[in-house]
Amino acid sequence: MSLNRIWQGALAATPDKPALIVDGTTTSYRALAEAIDRSAGKLLALGVGSGDRLALFMRNRAELVELYFACFRIGASALPLNHRFQLDEVVYAVDHCRAKVVVADGPLFSVVATLPEAAQSIDRVYVHGDAPERATHRWADVAGAAPEAADWPLVADDQPAMILYTSGSTGRPKGVTHTHGSIFAVASARVTTQQLSAEDVSVAATAVCHAGGSIGVSFPTLLAGGTVVILAESTPEVFLDAMAHRPTRAVLLPAQLLDVIDHPRAAGVDF
Repeated sequence: MSLNRIWQGALAATPDKPALIVDGTTTSYRALAEAIDRSAGKLLALGVGSGDRLALFMRNRAELVELYFACFRIGASALPLNHRFQLDEVVYAVDHCRAKVVVADGPLFSVVATLPEAAQSIDRVYVHGDAPERATHRWADVAGAAPEAADWPLVADDQPAMILYTSGSTGRPKGVTHTHGSIFAVASARVTTQQLSAEDVSVAATAVCHAGGSIGVSFPTLLAGGTVVILAESTPEVFLDAMAHRPTRAVLLPAQLLDVIDHPRAAGVDF
Protein backbone atom coordinates (compact mmCIF):
# COMPACT_ATOMS: atom_id res chain seq x y z
CA MET A 1 0.00 0.00 0.00
CA SER A 2 1.16 3.52 -0.78
CA LEU A 3 2.35 5.84 1.97
CA ASN A 4 -0.61 8.05 1.11
CA ARG A 5 -2.55 6.01 3.67
CA ILE A 6 -0.71 8.18 6.23
CA TRP A 7 -3.08 11.13 5.68
CA GLN A 8 -6.19 9.37 4.42
CA GLY A 9 -7.54 8.54 7.88
CA ALA A 10 -7.53 12.18 8.94
CA LEU A 11 -8.92 13.22 5.55
CA ALA A 12 -11.93 10.98 6.10
CA ALA A 13 -12.44 11.97 9.75
CA THR A 14 -11.53 15.67 9.84
CA PRO A 15 -11.04 17.00 6.29
CA ASP A 16 -11.09 20.67 7.29
CA LYS A 17 -8.65 20.32 10.17
CA PRO A 18 -5.21 21.95 9.72
CA ALA A 19 -2.68 19.40 8.50
CA LEU A 20 0.22 21.83 7.95
CA ILE A 21 0.98 25.32 9.17
CA VAL A 22 3.96 27.08 7.58
CA ASP A 23 4.85 30.74 7.91
CA GLY A 24 1.30 31.69 8.89
CA THR A 25 -0.40 29.73 6.09
CA THR A 26 -2.63 26.81 7.04
CA THR A 27 -3.30 23.82 4.78
CA SER A 28 -6.21 21.56 5.69
CA TYR A 29 -6.20 17.82 5.14
CA ARG A 30 -8.66 18.31 2.29
CA ALA A 31 -6.48 20.97 0.62
CA LEU A 32 -3.37 18.84 1.13
CA ALA A 33 -5.02 15.82 -0.49
CA GLU A 34 -6.14 17.89 -3.48
CA ALA A 35 -2.67 19.41 -3.89
CA ILE A 36 -1.05 15.97 -3.69
CA ASP A 37 -3.30 14.62 -6.44
CA ARG A 38 -2.66 17.67 -8.65
CA SER A 39 1.09 17.34 -8.29
CA ALA A 40 0.94 13.58 -8.86
CA GLY A 41 -0.94 14.23 -12.09
CA LYS A 42 1.72 16.72 -13.15
CA LEU A 43 4.49 14.22 -12.49
CA LEU A 44 2.74 11.60 -14.60
CA ALA A 45 2.36 14.18 -17.39
CA LEU A 46 6.13 14.82 -17.23
CA GLY A 47 6.83 11.12 -17.62
CA VAL A 48 7.77 10.56 -13.99
CA GLY A 49 6.18 7.30 -12.88
CA SER A 50 6.67 4.14 -10.89
CA GLY A 51 10.34 3.45 -10.23
CA ASP A 52 11.55 6.91 -11.27
CA ARG A 53 13.27 9.43 -8.98
CA LEU A 54 12.22 13.02 -8.41
CA ALA A 55 14.82 15.34 -6.88
CA LEU A 56 13.44 18.00 -4.52
CA PHE A 57 15.65 20.98 -3.75
CA MET A 58 13.51 22.98 -1.36
CA ARG A 59 13.59 24.65 2.00
CA ASN A 60 10.96 24.01 4.66
CA ARG A 61 7.61 24.65 3.01
CA ALA A 62 4.26 22.88 2.67
CA GLU A 63 4.93 22.09 -0.98
CA LEU A 64 7.84 19.84 -0.01
CA VAL A 65 5.51 17.60 2.00
CA GLU A 66 2.99 17.76 -0.85
CA LEU A 67 5.57 16.58 -3.38
CA TYR A 68 6.75 13.77 -1.09
CA PHE A 69 3.25 12.33 -1.11
CA ALA A 70 2.79 13.03 -4.82
CA CYS A 71 5.78 10.74 -5.43
CA PHE A 72 4.37 8.12 -3.07
CA ARG A 73 1.03 8.33 -4.89
CA ILE A 74 2.52 7.20 -8.21
CA GLY A 75 5.25 4.88 -6.96
CA ALA A 76 8.13 7.25 -7.70
CA SER A 77 10.99 7.79 -5.25
CA ALA A 78 11.43 11.20 -3.65
CA LEU A 79 15.03 12.41 -3.51
CA PRO A 80 15.16 15.29 -1.03
CA LEU A 81 18.37 17.25 -1.41
CA ASN A 82 19.91 19.16 1.46
CA HIS A 83 18.91 22.79 0.89
CA ARG A 84 22.48 23.81 1.74
CA PHE A 85 23.95 21.77 -1.13
CA GLN A 86 26.03 23.55 -3.74
CA LEU A 87 25.90 22.68 -7.44
CA ASP A 88 28.58 19.97 -7.36
CA GLU A 89 26.81 18.20 -4.50
CA VAL A 90 23.49 18.33 -6.32
CA VAL A 91 25.10 17.00 -9.50
CA TYR A 92 26.62 14.08 -7.62
CA ALA A 93 23.34 13.08 -5.97
CA VAL A 94 21.07 13.34 -9.01
CA ASP A 95 23.50 11.51 -11.28
CA HIS A 96 24.26 8.90 -8.64
CA CYS A 97 20.60 7.88 -8.31
CA ARG A 98 19.64 8.82 -11.89
CA ALA A 99 16.90 11.31 -11.01
CA LYS A 100 14.78 12.40 -13.97
CA VAL A 101 13.50 15.81 -12.87
CA VAL A 102 14.34 18.43 -10.24
CA VAL A 103 11.81 20.69 -8.54
CA ALA A 104 13.44 23.62 -6.73
CA ASP A 105 11.99 26.59 -4.92
CA GLY A 106 12.69 30.08 -6.20
CA PRO A 107 15.39 31.22 -3.75
CA LEU A 108 17.43 28.06 -4.45
CA PHE A 109 17.13 28.21 -8.24
CA SER A 110 20.38 30.12 -8.65
CA VAL A 111 22.27 27.09 -7.29
CA VAL A 112 20.80 24.70 -9.87
CA ALA A 113 20.18 27.02 -12.83
CA THR A 114 22.90 25.27 -14.87
CA LEU A 115 22.09 21.76 -13.64
CA PRO A 116 20.81 20.44 -17.02
CA GLU A 117 24.23 21.21 -18.52
CA ALA A 118 26.18 19.90 -15.51
CA ALA A 119 24.29 16.67 -14.77
CA GLN A 120 23.82 13.76 -17.16
CA SER A 121 20.49 12.57 -15.78
CA ILE A 122 18.58 15.88 -15.55
CA ASP A 123 16.79 17.42 -18.50
CA ARG A 124 14.83 20.17 -16.76
CA VAL A 125 14.63 22.08 -13.49
CA TYR A 126 11.14 23.23 -12.50
CA VAL A 127 10.76 26.16 -10.13
CA HIS A 128 8.01 26.00 -7.52
CA GLY A 129 6.60 29.31 -6.34
CA ASP A 130 8.12 32.67 -7.22
CA ALA A 131 10.49 32.04 -10.11
CA PRO A 132 13.37 34.25 -11.28
CA GLU A 133 13.02 35.66 -14.80
CA ARG A 134 15.66 33.31 -16.21
CA ALA A 135 13.74 30.25 -15.01
CA THR A 136 12.21 28.80 -18.16
CA HIS A 137 10.27 25.98 -16.52
CA ARG A 138 7.74 26.78 -13.82
CA TRP A 139 5.93 24.12 -11.83
CA ALA A 140 2.73 26.16 -11.98
CA ASP A 141 2.77 25.93 -15.79
CA VAL A 142 2.92 22.13 -15.91
CA ALA A 143 -0.38 20.75 -17.16
CA GLY A 144 -1.55 17.41 -15.89
CA ALA A 145 -4.76 15.89 -14.59
CA ALA A 146 -4.95 13.44 -11.72
CA PRO A 147 -6.23 9.99 -12.71
CA GLU A 148 -9.53 8.64 -11.48
CA ALA A 149 -9.33 6.98 -8.08
CA ALA A 150 -9.24 3.48 -9.55
CA ASP A 151 -6.47 4.36 -12.00
CA TRP A 152 -3.71 5.30 -9.54
CA PRO A 153 -0.72 2.93 -9.85
CA LEU A 154 -0.59 0.07 -7.38
CA VAL A 155 2.33 0.51 -4.98
CA ALA A 156 3.80 -2.36 -2.97
CA ASP A 157 5.14 -2.07 0.59
CA ASP A 158 8.63 -3.07 -0.53
CA GLN A 159 8.75 -0.45 -3.29
CA PRO A 160 11.30 2.39 -2.79
CA ALA A 161 9.74 5.62 -1.52
CA MET A 162 12.61 7.94 -0.50
CA ILE A 163 16.35 8.12 -1.08
CA LEU A 164 18.12 10.09 1.63
CA TYR A 165 21.78 10.96 1.22
CA THR A 166 24.14 10.71 4.18
CA SER A 167 26.39 13.58 5.24
CA GLY A 168 29.44 12.22 3.45
CA SER A 169 31.67 12.71 6.49
CA THR A 170 33.72 9.59 5.66
CA GLY A 171 33.63 9.86 1.87
CA ARG A 172 31.05 10.46 -0.80
CA PRO A 173 27.44 10.67 0.51
CA LYS A 174 25.57 7.39 0.26
CA GLY A 175 22.00 7.15 -0.97
CA VAL A 176 19.96 5.26 1.63
CA THR A 177 16.75 3.81 0.19
CA HIS A 178 13.63 3.68 2.37
CA THR A 179 10.57 1.71 1.26
CA HIS A 180 6.89 2.46 1.73
CA GLY A 181 6.75 -0.30 4.29
CA SER A 182 9.81 0.80 6.27
CA ILE A 183 8.69 4.44 6.49
CA PHE A 184 5.16 3.45 7.49
CA ALA A 185 6.59 1.18 10.18
CA VAL A 186 8.64 4.05 11.62
CA ALA A 187 5.65 6.41 11.55
CA SER A 188 3.42 3.81 13.20
CA ALA A 189 6.01 3.05 15.87
CA ARG A 190 6.34 6.74 16.72
CA VAL A 191 2.59 7.15 16.99
CA THR A 192 2.55 4.25 19.47
CA THR A 193 5.66 5.00 21.51
CA GLN A 194 5.02 8.75 21.70
CA GLN A 195 1.28 8.23 22.18
CA LEU A 196 0.48 10.68 19.40
CA SER A 197 -3.15 11.55 18.81
CA ALA A 198 -5.26 13.86 16.68
CA GLU A 199 -4.95 16.44 19.46
CA ASP A 200 -1.21 16.78 19.00
CA VAL A 201 0.45 19.76 17.34
CA SER A 202 4.05 18.97 16.44
CA VAL A 203 6.73 21.51 15.57
CA ALA A 204 9.09 20.41 12.79
CA ALA A 205 11.97 22.68 13.73
CA THR A 206 14.64 20.90 11.69
CA ALA A 207 14.92 20.56 7.92
CA VAL A 208 12.09 18.53 6.39
CA CYS A 209 14.51 17.45 3.64
CA HIS A 210 16.15 15.34 6.38
CA ALA A 211 14.75 12.17 7.93
CA GLY A 212 14.19 13.84 11.29
CA GLY A 213 11.81 16.53 10.07
CA SER A 214 9.96 14.28 7.62
CA ILE A 215 9.93 10.63 8.74
CA GLY A 216 10.53 11.51 12.38
CA VAL A 217 8.06 14.36 12.94
CA SER A 218 5.78 15.22 10.01
CA PHE A 219 4.71 11.75 8.86
CA PRO A 220 3.85 10.33 12.33
CA THR A 221 1.85 13.45 13.24
CA LEU A 222 -0.16 13.26 10.00
CA LEU A 223 -0.75 9.53 10.59
CA ALA A 224 -2.19 10.39 14.01
CA GLY A 225 -4.40 13.08 12.47
CA GLY A 226 -2.61 15.93 14.21
CA THR A 227 -1.18 19.21 12.93
CA VAL A 228 2.41 19.86 11.87
CA VAL A 229 3.83 23.35 12.33
CA ILE A 230 6.84 23.54 9.99
CA LEU A 231 9.35 26.28 10.74
CA ALA A 232 10.24 28.12 7.55
CA GLU A 233 13.52 29.24 9.12
CA SER A 234 15.60 27.60 11.82
CA THR A 235 15.88 30.60 14.13
CA PRO A 236 14.90 31.06 17.78
CA GLU A 237 12.59 33.92 16.82
CA VAL A 238 10.60 31.72 14.44
CA PHE A 239 10.45 28.90 17.00
CA LEU A 240 9.18 31.28 19.68
CA ASP A 241 6.55 32.60 17.25
CA ALA A 242 5.38 29.00 16.70
CA MET A 243 4.43 28.73 20.39
CA ALA A 244 1.31 30.71 19.50
CA HIS A 245 -0.02 27.50 17.89
CA ARG A 246 0.12 25.77 21.30
CA PRO A 247 2.29 22.86 20.17
CA THR A 248 2.40 19.71 22.27
CA ARG A 249 5.63 18.29 20.80
CA ALA A 250 8.81 19.57 19.23
CA VAL A 251 12.14 18.14 18.12
CA LEU A 252 15.15 20.45 18.19
CA LEU A 253 18.88 19.98 17.90
CA PRO A 254 20.75 20.80 21.15
CA ALA A 255 22.20 24.02 19.71
CA GLN A 256 18.72 25.12 18.61
CA LEU A 257 17.31 24.48 22.07
CA LEU A 258 20.11 26.44 23.71
CA ASP A 259 19.54 29.38 21.35
CA VAL A 260 15.82 29.36 22.21
CA ILE A 261 16.42 29.24 25.94
CA ASP A 262 19.02 32.03 25.80
CA HIS A 263 16.88 34.30 23.63
CA PRO A 264 15.68 37.49 25.40
CA ARG A 265 12.05 36.77 24.39
CA ALA A 266 12.00 33.29 25.91
CA ALA A 267 11.20 34.47 29.44
CA GLY A 268 7.96 36.03 28.22
CA VAL A 269 6.74 33.09 26.12
CA ASP A 270 4.26 30.55 27.49
CA PHE A 271 5.68 27.11 26.76
